[in-house]
Amino acid sequence: LLYMMVSFLLLIILCLLNSSDAQSSTTTTTLATRYWNYKVQIELEISYTFLNAIANNQTLDDIEIATDILVVVDNQTALSDEDDYKAYVDIVESVFYTDGSVTTTFNVTVWTDDEDFYSEMKDYLVSDEFEDDLITEMEANNDDLDVATIDTEIIDTHEPDEDFFDKWLNFGEYTLFQWVVFGGIILLILIFCFCLIYCCLCRTSDSTDPYGSLTKLQMVSSQSPLPSGNDTPQNVLQKSQSEVAWVEC
Repeated sequence: LLYMMVSFLLLIILCLLNSSDAQSSTTTTTLATRYWNYKVQIELEISYTFLNAIANNQTLDDIEIATDILVVVDNQTALSDEDDYKAYVDIVESVFYTDGSVTTTFNVTVWTDDEDFYSEMKDYLVSDEFEDDLITEMEANNDDLDVATIDTEIIDTHEPDEDFFDKWLNFGEYTLFQWVVFGGIILLILIFCFCLIYCCLCRTSDSTDPYGSLTKLQMVSSQSPLPSGNDTPQNVLQKSQSEVAWVEC
């Protein structure tokens, strides 16, 4: 029996050690993976050309364009890259034309946990200001570069799901169903308040009438017979007792 108890104890200790190791490894994996709450992704199409591009056979490196995009995004915020947000630039395709012009399409993705920065990026990345800033950055780093057009379009966004209470406290975005439920709740509250006031005031005033007990006393006294001249004191006492008993019933 002692041997079985010791074996059982050792088995429990081994299970606890294994579970703690598994938990530590899971924690390490979780810490190594960063999950962001907000995401905005745009499709960016750039058309550009170089002066004398046909003679010099000159084009821009896609990595160089991606670097310029990241620099422009970083210039719009004081947040720290890698810690507060992360931006990615992926090339989709490049089309080369016989006149020397090039059209390159990128996917630009910005991840962050800062809701204000996310809202700013949603507006900025599709604005004329972003296009002007990117053209200025690209032409400043490349001589004889002429950026013809820049087109941007938001293709994906991600936001955390709203909390239950946030949905019902945000009256500006109520749906028809939410307004119906809200109106029904208000109506029930008003009915309850009306019933409560009726019970506390109207019913209480009836039960606390100061003249109610006096009226009952007058009715009892008017029905009580007075003793006649022929009644002896003993008969009067007996009648009084009988009348009292009758009144009590």
